[in-house]
Amino acid sequence: MSAPLDTPRTVGDPLATLNEGYKYGFVTEIETESAPPGLNEDTVRFISAKKGEPQWLLDWRLQAFRAWEKLEAPNWAKLNVAPIDYQGATYWSAPKSPDDAPKSLDEVDPELLAMYEKLGVPMREREALAGVAPRNVAVDAVFDSVSVATTFKDELAKAGIIFCSFGEAVHEHPEGLPRAARGVMAQKDARVITSLDSITVPTLVIVGAEDTDFLAGADYMHRHIPNSRKVVIDNAGHAANMDQPEVFNAAVRELLEQL
Repeated sequence: MSAPLDTPRTVGDPLATLNEGYKYGFVTEIETESAPPGLNEDTVRFISAKKGEPQWLLDWRLQAFRAWEKLEAPNWAKLNVAPIDYQGATYWSAPKSPDDAPKSLDEVDPELLAMYEKLGVPMREREALAGVAPRNVAVDAVFDSVSVATTFKDELAKAGIIFCSFGEAVHEHPEGLPRAARGVMAQKDARVITSLDSITVPTLVIVGAEDTDFLAGADYMHRHIPNSRKVVIDNAGHAANMDQPEVFNAAVRELLEQL
């Protein structure tokens, strides 16, 4: 028999929070520009133009969209899920205008920084470098559809690591990005898998021990990439770099020191 609604509830009782708001939810008041609702080739072209992307990237996005149009929605077992209204959603939104984009972390809108503080994302780069923050974690902070700030870029650059948003890489590394993306952009091409043995650069395969969906894949890559090294990080899932940053960084640092 159910208790009356005015009956006091104990902590941990799911019914005790039915009339409460979602405590993790909040609204960030930021002036934004958004694409009109709907998804078609014009939407893809609109977003690509807003990002100032080159023709090769637009062509790839259109090719991906046409492949997506041919896919069929999965029929989830034992679930009564209504079809997704893809035409009712908006697929691009950005804070302010590109001309107002922050040039450094100091120029980021305080409302955005406050939002990331609520989410527990470490954006206080200077405090982390000074040892005040608990740990150094490089973050590419994304708000809606755009990257608004990237931390530790200079520190990582000293180690020969390029860390930036994809949108920045499009403009700052116009020659290297297409070469780097050529493999990952052809997931339906069997050559991506069958040509692993042709990789000649030092390769580090890292996987979390609890990332069960990717353990077999990591083992496959390790076996087929010549002279590769595989590191399985204990007590880590798919985001091993976040779950065990010290162990992850040590593995990467060891590889870099051998180059």
